[in-house]
Amino acid sequence: MDQPDRRYFALDAFRFIASLGIVLHHCAIYADAMGWNAHVTAFDNFRLCVDFFFALSGFVLMHAHGSAIATGHDYLRFLQKRLARIYPLHALTVLVFAALGFAVAGKLMAQRIAPVLDPSMALPNLMLLHSFGVTQTLSLDFPSWSISAEWFLYLLFPTLAAFVIRIGPRGAIVTAIAFALMLATVRDALGLRDWTRSTFDFGMLRALPSFVAGMAVCVIVERLPPRRLSWNWVYGGAFALILLMLSPAPAALSIALFPALIGLIALAERTGATSFLTRSPFPALGDASYSVYMLHALVMLIVAEAINTIGMAGLPACTALTAATIALTIPLALFTFRFYEAPMRRWLSPAREQTYRLRPAESRRSIASE
Repeated sequence: MDQPDRRYFALDAFRFIASLGIVLHHCAIYADAMGWNAHVTAFDNFRLCVDFFFALSGFVLMHAHGSAIATGHDYLRFLQKRLARIYPLHALTVLVFAALGFAVAGKLMAQRIAPVLDPSMALPNLMLLHSFGVTQTLSLDFPSWSISAEWFLYLLFPTLAAFVIRIGPRGAIVTAIAFALMLATVRDALGLRDWTRSTFDFGMLRALPSFVAGMAVCVIVERLPPRRLSWNWVYGGAFALILLMLSPAPAALSIALFPALIGLIALAERTGATSFLTRSPFPALGDASYSVYMLHALVMLIVAEAINTIGMAGLPACTALTAATIALTIPLALFTFRFYEAPMRRWLSPAREQTYRLRPAESRRSIASE
């Protein structure tokens, strides 16, 4: 396999692009929650970008740690690093949303999205249990259900890595597909939502097939001899996948194709072919993508109230909400990464070989993106 210190910069760029897809989805939904009657349904399948994150996490963690966890100490060190990666910003957003809930209690904003601003939901959120079926709805920083699911995957990672290596990548992909089919069948029998929409209601199980498929694709990619692969295949594949998500095609089809796209991206980059995705500003945006994902909901709620105050409605209001949320979230995310995420990671998981900073694309021998 490739050296684990190789960083796939283009994968980070796609992480940022996927985070923007989530922003588009949430803004379209919230426009209707505000009563603006925007009726923007085209972005519904952009919710699946979170499944891209799960597949990408599987790929990157298999690349960086797939053969590096041999002892209990290795496992605890791995969990320490992962917790340092996800928890500081998660904890901060939980507390901010809880404080916002107290501040707007009894006001119209709280009535519109009462469960989201319920401070009593802080404990399961802080314990990273809010994708385990212990709550009745999304709560507080509602995109963070996927962070709970990621933590579930981290706890299982050594077992999953051993499984993928033992059964082989193709067997792991078949197993992931079988698990997704079983999950869909069981949820349907229990009267639960489609598995591709599960979040607080056992969303951590939704994450499992994509994560395992990403791990398997990593093994396949890094066992292949380097071959020249044009970035045009990547651009074409990404564009086709976006069109697929904009279409009425089954959500499971897009989810199944995410690991393949990740594999294409990695193959193109590991051969040394150049792409604008590996050059500034994309490495910095990739670094800040987690902050974009975690902070956009707060920005969106505040911007929506401002738009509502001036009396906008319909598609113009939805467009303004989306544009303002993106425009405000990106600089806030860059600032948060630089002055909060990075220092907290250094403090919680110090290591000489790690540098948590906005890296130029030329730093080819940086740490793995996870």
